[in-house]
Amino acid sequence: MNISGYLFLAILAMGSCNRGYGAGIAGSRGGANTLQFKAVYGVGMRFKRRFFFCAIGLLLLLSACSQTFDWHQRIRIVVMTPKGEVAAETVQAIEAVYFPKWQQIGGYERNYSMRGEAVAADLGDGQYLFVLLADEMLAERVLPVDRSHANKPGYLRDIENLEGAGPVEIQPERRPRLVSFDDISDPKSLRLVDPNNLAAAFGPGFALQSMTLEITADPITFGQIEAVLGGNFFRRWAADHQAALKRGISDPYFETSSSKMSRGNFIRGDL
Repeated sequence: MNISGYLFLAILAMGSCNRGYGAGIAGSRGGANTLQFKAVYGVGMRFKRRFFFCAIGLLLLLSACSQTFDWHQRIRIVVMTPKGEVAAETVQAIEAVYFPKWQQIGGYERNYSMRGEAVAADLGDGQYLFVLLADEMLAERVLPVDRSHANKPGYLRDIENLEGAGPVEIQPERRPRLVSFDDISDPKSLRLVDPNNLAAAFGPGFALQSMTLEITADPITFGQIEAVLGGNFFRRWAADHQAALKRGISDPYFETSSSKMSRGNFIRGDL
């Protein structure tokens, strides 16, 4: 959390304390002391009101000092299958808020959020390959941006300006994780897929041809994951996880890849 966030929490806490303080004293005083209480409490409240409005002003100033950058990124894969190439893609939205050095707490200069879905590639015969959601910094790590800017947020602006520049191959070490389901209706059947050996998961003739990232003006993709997995898939997944927790942490379920993932790996944000 940056300094603006801490200040906002302090304002909320101050308001709560004021209400509790006033109610407590007013309830315990009466008679001749009432006028004295009102005078003292009134002075205190005037001071607190001034402090409150000053704090609000400072909060607005701090918010104005941060810079927000956003872009849409297309993740696209091409897979060779025995029946020919299969392409699939998704468009995700990224927002990056940059805080100047004096506004940072804990050394964090950027705050990210993502909205979007994983890639779902239909490989035929009921087999699907999913490219899971990566972390929000994928574009920074993949695209040709100059991170040596004297003005630190400059490279975030560079990402925005790459809209329409075309796709860039995602380096093997930067690729998001790939997964599949042995049974597309069963969350517990999830398994990791080696991008260098799709044949081990799907059979001879399957291979990953490319995985690219591109900055685009196209709208966010939504609905394709639930179209493949069904509307109740993630509810069943959550129920399986809760049932395993009741059986204990030593349950075999927690040795599976499924136990280490959730809906957030496939769908993120309010679409």
